[in-house]
Amino acid sequence: MEKQQTIVVRGACPHDCPDTCATLTTVRDGRAIAFAGDPAHPFTDGWLCAKVRPYLERVYHPDRLRYPLKRSGPKGVGSGQWQRISWDEAIATIAGRWQAIIREYGAAAILPYSFSGTLGLVQNTATVARLWNRMGACGLERSICGAAAETVVTLTTGSRWAPDPGDLQHSKLIVIWGSNPASTNPHFMPFLRRAQKAGTRVIVIDPRRTITARSADLHLRPRPASDGALALGLINLIFEQGLHDEPWLEANTVGWRELRQRAAEYPLERVAALTGLAPEVITALAHDYATTKPVLLKFSDGIQRHGNGGQTVRALCALPAVAGQYGVRGGGLYYSTSGWGAWDDQAVGHAAECPPTPRIVNMNRLGAALTGEAADPPIMSLYVFNANPVASTPNAPLTIQGLLREDLFTVVHDLFLTDTARYADIVLPATSQLEQVDLHRPYGHRNLQYNHQAIAPLSEATSNWDVMRL
Repeated sequence: MEKQQTIVVRGACPHDCPDTCATLTTVRDGRAIAFAGDPAHPFTDGWLCAKVRPYLERVYHPDRLRYPLKRSGPKGVGSGQWQRISWDEAIATIAGRWQAIIREYGAAAILPYSFSGTLGLVQNTATVARLWNRMGACGLERSICGAAAETVVTLTTGSRWAPDPGDLQHSKLIVIWGSNPASTNPHFMPFLRRAQKAGTRVIVIDPRRTITARSADLHLRPRPASDGALALGLINLIFEQGLHDEPWLEANTVGWRELRQRAAEYPLERVAALTGLAPEVITALAHDYATTKPVLLKFSDGIQRHGNGGQTVRALCALPAVAGQYGVRGGGLYYSTSGWGAWDDQAVGHAAECPPTPRIVNMNRLGAALTGEAADPPIMSLYVFNANPVASTPNAPLTIQGLLREDLFTVVHDLFLTDTARYADIVLPATSQLEQVDLHRPYGHRNLQYNHQAIAPLSEATSNWDVMRL
C-alpha cells in the first residue's frame, strides 16, 4: 500500500481583522485535513477565533461554486436559473460585452466594485488596480468602514503607526475608547491581560457594557456620539490645570495654541451636559490621563461612524500630544499598525503607464450610481469581486433596484452564490485562501506574512489574479 504524503503549509488569515492570524494547514495527498493557528507567531500565538477555526468547512462546503455560470432566468432568482458554461465562453462573453460598452460609452461606463473579501496584496490590492487602470475603467472611492479615521490619523500624526502590542507591558494606564478588542481584536487581549496583572490600570470609555469593559478598572459610559465633546473637554481641563507638556508641544506640534482656544469652548459644565458624565468623573479622568506616564489610548473605527466622526478622531489624536504621551514607550495612540508596511503604489497599480481614471464613484452610493446618479456615461457593467454589496453596502434596496436593470451587465466572482451573485449575468467561481498565493500586511501588529498555496483550486475555481490575467 502506497504511503500517504502529509505536509504542513504556512499561511495567513485573509479576513478584514486587525489580527491577521498565522495559520498552519495540514495537507494529505492534496486534501486539507486540518487547519490551525501557528504557535510560532509572536502575536497570534497559535490560536484562531471561532469564525476562522472551521475554515475547512468553508473550503469544502457543498454549496461552493465550482464552474462558471450564465444566467438563464430572471435576475434575483436563486438556484435553477443558471447554466454551466466553460471559462472560455465566460471570458469571451465578458470581454465582448465590455468591448461593445467601451465603443459606445467609453470605459467609464464599467465599474469594478470590490472591498475586503480578502486583504492580500496580490488578490486584493493589485487586482483592484492593474486591469482597471489599463482599461481606463471607473474608479471607486473607498471605504465603507474606516475612511474618516484613516484619513484623519494620517493627516494628524503622519501615518498609522500604532505601537507594537508588546509595548503594553510598559503602559501604566490604558484607555480603550470606543473599542471592544475582546470581540474584534481578540489577540490583543493576552497582551492587555499581562499588563493588567503587572499593575497597569485599564479605563474603558464606551456607551455599552462590552466584554472588554467588564474587566476594566473603570468603565465610563458617555452618551453615544458625544466622544468629540469629551475629548475636547479633557484637553481643555489639561490646559486649564497647567498639566500640558508645553516643551513637547513646542518641539513636536503645529497649532497647539489654536487647539487650546478651540478646546476652551468646551468647559466642564458643557461637556458634562453633552456627555451625561458627572463633572468630577471628567475632571478625574483628565488628571489621570495627564499625570500618568505612559498612557496608551486605543480606539477603533466604530468611534468615527457618525456625524463629525473624523473630527472626533482628530481630537483623540491630539489628546496624547497635549499630555506628552507620544514618543514614550507604552504611551501614545493605538489605532492601526498598517503604516509600518508601505507598498509602492506605482509598482502595484502601474497607474502612470495607463489612461487617467475617468471618474470615481463613491462605494457607499452604489445604489444611487446604478440608478442614475452616475449618468454621463451611465454605468453599463458592474464587476464585483471580494465583496457582496447587496449585504454590506448602504441602501441595499436601491442597490437591488440598480442590479435589476436588464441593460446592466453584471459579473460576480465569488466562492458562493451570494445575495449579489443572484443578480449577475455571469458568475465566476473563486478560490479560497488555501488555493491561492498572497502577501498580507496586518493592521493590528507588525508582521508581514506570506500565504503559501496549500491545495490545488477545487474544480474550476480561479483566483482574482488569474481571472484578471484571463
